[in-house]
Amino acid sequence: ITGNAIANATFMIVPNRIGAENGLTFYGSSFIVDPYGRVLAQAPRDEPAVLVADLDLDARRDWLELFPFLATRRPDAYGPLTVVDRAR
Repeated sequence: ITGNAIANATFMIVPNRIGAENGLTFYGSSFIVDPYGRVLAQAPRDEPAVLVADLDLDARRDWLELFPFLATRRPDAYGPLTVVDRAR
């Protein structure tokens, strides 16, 4: 998930519940990361929590200047990747 934050120059808020339900166990550990992948806040694994973090939007601007990945994306080239080849 932190890689997604870095690749997309965005903050990521990743929630997860805790406890068990229908035979599934949920491990909490929700977290918030910045565009550099740094964890800004993290919940415990075994108890409910509310996360709060300051999101420094200037840091995102700085990230975009340092790593201009988004500026070089080519959405026009994505089309062929989304075509379903029914002949296969």
